[in-house]
Amino acid sequence: MTETLKNLTWDLTNEIASVGTKVETLKDVQVLMAHLREDMDGAVYRNEEAAYYKENHRMVRVLSELLYYTVNDLNRIYDNADKIGERIHRLSRKNEEN
Repeated sequence: MTETLKNLTWDLTNEIASVGTKVETLKDVQVLMAHLREDMDGAVYRNEEAAYYKENHRMVRVLSELLYYTVNDLNRIYDNADKIGERIHRLSRKNEEN
């Protein structure tokens, strides 16, 4: 299939939309981490760290996994978008030469 600017821009738009969903996930992680920190700070203040350890450990484990996969997805999406950008650049140069 011959690459066209229309097809490449469509592909790039899809990759950018994917970045947007991953950014929303990271914002959610940021909020959850802030709540977790507040809970942990409160437990420390009340000398109740041991009582909250298991619950906090579970949350940290889940957030860690979520961050791992989200960052990996973002790296993959970035690589795809970068390749599409290079193909758009090559196509535009080719069109200028013709």
